[in-house]
Amino acid sequence: EKKHMKGVVRYVHQQIWNGKYAREKLRAIREQIRQNYDYIAEKLRGVKDGLVKPDITDEAKEQLTKADEEISKQVEGLKQNLGEWDGKIDAKEKEIKGLRSELDLLTQYISKL
Repeated sequence: EKKHMKGVVRYVHQQIWNGKYAREKLRAIREQIRQNYDYIAEKLRGVKDGLVKPDITDEAKEQLTKADEEISKQVEGLKQNLGEWDGKIDAKEKEIKGLRSELDLLTQYISKL
């Protein structure tokens, strides 16, 4: 029985390693989205700055207003997307924490055998 349980411990260790790898992949994807968000948010700031210039023509103001609406939608979409990825990362962290707790319980159980 003890030999079998040590095999279970190895399996749980592997699951933790897999979880850590998956968490890092999720973080890398989230970072790419964040960089894109920062880039688009900077574009939005530029558009908004252009809208407040006193010498802007009506045509330019109309174009900037349309751009403001479109870019604002992109920024909001990316912000929501970041929140979703944060949720995935949090879920993976909870999974890893749960596996570590299971590992502790298994180790205690094996020591009693």
